Amino acid sequence: MLERYEESQTSNTDKYNNIFDITHHDVHLQNLPSSLIGKRIVQISDLHRRHDIPDCILESAVEYINAVQPDYVALTGDFINSSPRNIQPVLNILSHIHVKGDVFAVMGNHDYPHGRGVLPEGMRKLGFQVLMNESVRIGNGLWFAGVDDLLKSSCDPEKALHNIPLNEPVVMLAHNPDIVKHIKLDHNMLVLSGHTHGGQYNLPILTPELICLIHLRTRLIHGWYHVRNMQLYVNRGIGVSGVWFLAKRYKCDPEITEYTLLP
Repeated sequence: MLERYEESQTSNTDKYNNIFDITHHDVHLQNLPSSLIGKRIVQISDLHRRHDIPDCILESAVEYINAVQPDYVALTGDFINSSPRNIQPVLNILSHIHVKGDVFAVMGNHDYPHGRGVLPEGMRKLGFQVLMNESVRIGNGLWFAGVDDLLKSSCDPEKALHNIPLNEPVVMLAHNPDIVKHIKLDHNMLVLSGHTHGGQYNLPILTPELICLIHLRTRLIHGWYHVRNMQLYVNRGIGVSGVWFLAKRYKCDPEITEYTLLP
């Protein structure tokens, strides 16, 4: 499916609006180098590859990335649902990402313990930059930083940020949005997260806010939040979690997020 699409790739992305909620955001970062103004980031999160759900929606997310050709791709964790048998299939899906720019990735809580080591190494073989409490400088002064998962690993945002001057803008990838509560350094920062699935269900009584508070103990559900100098966006993700009869979404569409960088 993916290979056939790549051969006949067009700029028409309308069909993906029937699959995903594709959201577009202008992001203003202080001291953004002029050479990076207008650069675009596409974020996908929480693929949750699992053996009991077809891969077609995950493949469509990759197709969309290839169609729009962003400057950077941000993958914010939970690539597998649980079983280690999902590792190679999700790597096969991700191997079809073909963009001219960099692909950055961080791990999520569902990627541990089975994917620890195996998933990062597999992604590095694909040419992705897997950020595990580390950062890299892009162009003339934009940093991409990433942390390990807050719940299941040795998350260390200070280690990820310690080399970065306070006057240079940062895009941080962190699976869990509650990372903003643990960042002490006052960088001018865009934080891209997932983890919550936007609640996955949107019911009159069992609201996303209540689901995330009870299940994940977080009040950071979906969309934009501002914490000090940080702009946090929580993406609803692509896949689903839960036992088979709960593994679905209700009035909570899978999301692909595009960001345009501006000064």
